[in-house]
Amino acid sequence: MNKPVTKFSFENNIFDIIRYYAMLQVMINHMAEHFKLQLPAVLQALIKFQGVVILFALSGYLTAASLDRDSMNGDIDKQKFLKKRFFRIFPEYWLCVLINTVVIFVLYSPKPNLKEGLIYVITQFGCLNFYTGEWLRGYGVGAPNGSLWTILVELEFYVIILLIWKWLKNKGIITWSILIACFAGLNYLTAIAGDGEMIAIKLLNCSIIPYLYMFMIGCFFYRFREKIFNCDSRLIAIAGLFFVAMYFVGDGLISGSYLPLLSGIALAAMTIIFGYLFKIKFRAKIDITYGTYLYHMVVVNAIIALGVEINYVVMGIGIVVSLLLGLMSSRFNRLVGIKVAASRVKAGN
Repeated sequence: MNKPVTKFSFENNIFDIIRYYAMLQVMINHMAEHFKLQLPAVLQALIKFQGVVILFALSGYLTAASLDRDSMNGDIDKQKFLKKRFFRIFPEYWLCVLINTVVIFVLYSPKPNLKEGLIYVITQFGCLNFYTGEWLRGYGVGAPNGSLWTILVELEFYVIILLIWKWLKNKGIITWSILIACFAGLNYLTAIAGDGEMIAIKLLNCSIIPYLYMFMIGCFFYRFREKIFNCDSRLIAIAGLFFVAMYFVGDGLISGSYLPLLSGIALAAMTIIFGYLFKIKFRAKIDITYGTYLYHMVVVNAIIALGVEINYVVMGIGIVVSLLLGLMSSRFNRLVGIKVAASRVKAGN
């Protein structure tokens, strides 16, 4: 009997579906939490898997692929890589900060003094979203857009991988495994440090340190993609089921920052495995995941600030508005891309 082996193709994945799932998981959970609404048990089960971990693992896999594409004769074209990352992240991000600032000043009475205003501009436009001035503590959930701490972590991922990729990409499984184990150990130590009120502890929990193993697991799967995914399809499916079991069994066995450590490892691995399990290519016609992620807490804060009675209908409206803002953001980024491409052509002429 022939084994169902299909030659690996990088393009044959459903990462777009997984990315949409991760975005919806984060948005729905945040809205339910801050609106103090109990989600139906079925929906809770469907959005059980933490979107942030999924997004970090996907980022690791796709960033490693991008580094390979931006390399020539083993040398990374750092300028090209950083330009792509810049235009992928910052135009939409800065537009979101600008719109959020206008919304805050319209809906919120206390206004900052000059010093507070300068700090707000520096921290919000500079991706230091973990900081919130005392003057803003009464607005919405108490932070202008607290979920965007992940942007700074993502930028730190890019710096780290740029520094080590040339050395790491040709290393074997043992070296990779030791490195990921060390990063997982850092997550465990962060969990032991706890969630105290000390500034150092807060900065630690918002830094790259607790999350680096998730990103590196994604990079690991890219490095060994052909060895992993060129094997019997049934073995890949069994591996996927193993990590699903590990995710649930690992809950509470070993402490971890953000989620139990074994569950975090399992979820990061599941993300890439299930992306390739079906060996089909699916691409969304439009990607509004990043924009929706940017704006969903802007919408949550605005709804709370308006003082409307919170119910499931309001939450549904919040979801729709967030998706529409995500669409607007995506269109804006596409326009920026067209303008940048046109300026490059003009400069080349």
